[in-house]
Amino acid sequence: MEKNIAEREINLIDMFWAVCRKWRQMVLWAVIFAVLAGGVSYLKSAKAARQPKEEIALEDLELDEDSMENVNAYLEYKQMYGEQILYNDKASLMQLDAGGFYRGVVTYYVDNHYTVEYPLINKTNNINALIEAYKSEFRTEAFTARLQELTGSDEKEISYVQELIDCNSKYGDIIPNMNNTGVLTVFVYSDSEESCKALTELVKETMEAGRASIAEKMEAHDITLLEDNCDYIADSDLWKYQQENISKLSTYKANIDNMENKMTDEELSYVDAYEKEQMLEKEEQEETEETPQITISKKLVVVGFIGGGVLVFGIWALFYLLNRTLRLEDDFERIYDVKLLGNVVIKNETKKKWFGFIDSFIERMRHLNRRYFTEEEAVPMVAAGIKIGAGKLNASRVYITGAAFGNEEKQLIEQLKKELKKTDVELIAGKPILYDAEALEQSAEIGYVVLVERAGVSLYGEVAQEIEVCAHQGTKVLGAVVVA
Repeated sequence: MEKNIAEREINLIDMFWAVCRKWRQMVLWAVIFAVLAGGVSYLKSAKAARQPKEEIALEDLELDEDSMENVNAYLEYKQMYGEQILYNDKASLMQLDAGGFYRGVVTYYVDNHYTVEYPLINKTNNINALIEAYKSEFRTEAFTARLQELTGSDEKEISYVQELIDCNSKYGDIIPNMNNTGVLTVFVYSDSEESCKALTELVKETMEAGRASIAEKMEAHDITLLEDNCDYIADSDLWKYQQENISKLSTYKANIDNMENKMTDEELSYVDAYEKEQMLEKEEQEETEETPQITISKKLVVVGFIGGGVLVFGIWALFYLLNRTLRLEDDFERIYDVKLLGNVVIKNETKKKWFGFIDSFIERMRHLNRRYFTEEEAVPMVAAGIKIGAGKLNASRVYITGAAFGNEEKQLIEQLKKELKKTDVELIAGKPILYDAEALEQSAEIGYVVLVERAGVSLYGEVAQEIEVCAHQGTKVLGAVVVA
């Protein structure tokens, strides 16, 4: 008989939903691992925050006067090189396309009503001072805030953006401001017409806003707008200005490389120590400005949560694969060549759990597209199957046994007995025939057996042995009932 028993097949979908029934344990261990991961990240962060900074003993490195001159010159060039890199990368003028950009020109005439009277009196023309006062209006906090708002720049970038408003004609002297004439020209540069016009309006607002305060501090005067335009231009002077800054970068780099090649090991060591000291000072300054760096890594917490859940899922999946007990999903008839009288799902009302609706959902998904009888439906169907099988063999008595007998199985057998009392078939309940000699003799004497097996309790091999024992004793197995 054993040779006719087929191999069990692993149903991966059933395995997935069977493991999902352990979702409470998965959530519990996921939370535990998340807490542990958060604790580890907190301890690492705290350790790093409390770790003392490496102290650089710069004073221990002594250099002679000539070496110090070389080092200072080298450090100065490196500083200029770093500043030039930042300027070339961040500065607004360096980002403009010299082949086509918008330039606004706003020209004012400042009239302080200065006249020369004879005989000459001791009176000074302060027109240049007035113009410088208006220029200073473009460096106030109020103007800077408005410029940040229009350009979307932050505090670290504002110095590079301020050159979009040019009172000094920094490159090319396009329209140089004329001393002692009272003419002030402000240039606006932008890559879009909309932005150019907005910045031009900001210039005019600033000039009007500063008129009263400047007059109060210095003397009464008038300002007249002479020119206000915004044109799309190409400018070779801007291109030259950009190229000059690019060339400066190359020159600084060449000088630095040349100086490094000529420096002694002691000088290079001093430079290295100095730069490390500067870096540490910068880090300490940033730490005092920022909040303490003791934090919990959210990323590590999420990884811990997912990792904990996946680990428990994997462990239960392994248990499923190694489990040798009977499963409700097993194809009983194919494996054992024994008629399956019914799969019975018994509800246990005493074991209600929190979030039981999740368990119900998982069970529905696990049993999707499969027909299972409830306890009420199963009893008449199983009894009918036993009656039909016994009738075909003219059997008046049937012995019912199994590898595992629990309370649910005993209750089911009692209900079957009541159903079969209405017929000519007597159902006799006994102990497991594998482990009780009297039960084995009684089943052999009666000659007809129905097996009741418990999913998750009855062993796959035990069921096979029961069928084999019945075959050796000449006992006919009418069928089997699987209870869950």
